[in-house]
Amino acid sequence: MIYLVIFFTSLVLTIFFTPVLIDFFTRIKVVDLPGEARRINKAAIPRMGGILIYLIVMISTVSFYGDLNYIRFFVFASGIIVLLGITDDLLGVKWNHKFIIQFAMAVFLIYFLSQDFDTIYFFGFELQYPFNYIIFLLFIVGAINSINLLDGLDGLASGFSLMVIFVAFLVGLNTDNKFLLVLSASLMGKLIGFLKFNAYPARIFLGDTGAYVLGFFLTTAAVLASTDPAARTFDLTFPVILLGVPVIDTIKVMFVRLFDRRNPFIADMSHIHHAIIAKIPNHKITVFIIESIAVIFAGISLYYLRVDKEIAMILFGIFSLPLLFLHVILKYIRKPVYPEIFMAVYHKFPQIFINVYTKYIVP
Repeated sequence: MIYLVIFFTSLVLTIFFTPVLIDFFTRIKVVDLPGEARRINKAAIPRMGGILIYLIVMISTVSFYGDLNYIRFFVFASGIIVLLGITDDLLGVKWNHKFIIQFAMAVFLIYFLSQDFDTIYFFGFELQYPFNYIIFLLFIVGAINSINLLDGLDGLASGFSLMVIFVAFLVGLNTDNKFLLVLSASLMGKLIGFLKFNAYPARIFLGDTGAYVLGFFLTTAAVLASTDPAARTFDLTFPVILLGVPVIDTIKVMFVRLFDRRNPFIADMSHIHHAIIAKIPNHKITVFIIESIAVIFAGISLYYLRVDKEIAMILFGIFSLPLLFLHVILKYIRKPVYPEIFMAVYHKFPQIFINVYTKYIVP
C-alpha cells in the first residue's frame, strides 16, 4: 500500500507542477530553439525538466525511506549529478570536465551500492580486484551518459526509463528491497506524469539535467535489482542487458566516431534513433520501434535473472547484432516498404494495447 501512495503522490505532483515549470522556463527563456545543432523541434521548447524529476523522486525517497545513513552517498552523488546537469543546460560544460565529475560521483555511488556485495560477476565470470571496480566504474559513467545520448526524440528517453524502472520494481517486489521499491515507485509515478508533457509533440524536454539524473537513478535501480545481499554478490550482466538499447547505441557510436577519426565524445547524428527516423520520417513510429526493442531486452534481462543465464546471454547477443549494424541493415531497406511492414505488425496488436499506447504514451 505504501508504494501505491508513493506512486500516486509523485504522479499528482508531476501533473500539477510540470505546467508551472514549463511556463517559468519559457518566461526566462531556458529553451531549445529550432534550427540549433541536432535539434528536430519546430518551436522553442523549455528544457531542464529533469529538475522536477530529481526533486520529486528525492523528496519521496527521503520521506518514505527511513535509513538516511544507508543512502547518504546516494543522496550526495545524485545532488552533484543534478547540479552538473543544470550547469550544462545553462552554461555548457566541456566533455572532459563532465567526465571528471561523473567519475567522482560514480565512486560515491559504488560506495553506496557495495554495502551489499563483495563479489561482482559479469557474463558468467567472477571479476577480480581491481578490475571488478574499474569495469563497474566505467559501466556507471557509460550508463549515465547513454541515457543522455538516447534523449534525441520526444518521449524516447523518458519512455525507455519508465520501462526499465518498472522491471526494477518487479524485481524489488520479489526480493523485498525496500529502497529499490521506494525509488522505483516514485520514479514510475514521476515518469508517467512527465510523459504527458514530454511525449510527441513535447512541451518540455528532459535536458541534460533530466538525462543525467535518469541515468543515475536507472543505474542505481538496475544494480540493486541484480544484487543478492544474502550471498554478497552482484551480477553486472543484468543491468547491461536491461539497459541494452542505450548501452549498445553508445558503444556503436563510439566505435563509429573513432573509425572516422573523430572525437568520440563530440555529439553527432549517428545514433540509432537518427538512423531510423532518417529512413522512416515518422516520430511516433521511430519511438515505438526503439521502445519495442527495449521491451525485448527487458524480457531477456528477467529471463537471465530468474530462468536461464546461458540462454539469456545467447539471446542478448543475437538481438544486439542488428542494433550494432543498424546503419548497414537500413541501407538495404527501401523507404516506402518499411513503414508498411511496421504498420502491418502494429495493427496485429490487441486493440487495447494500441489504445493505451496512442492515448497515454504518445498523446
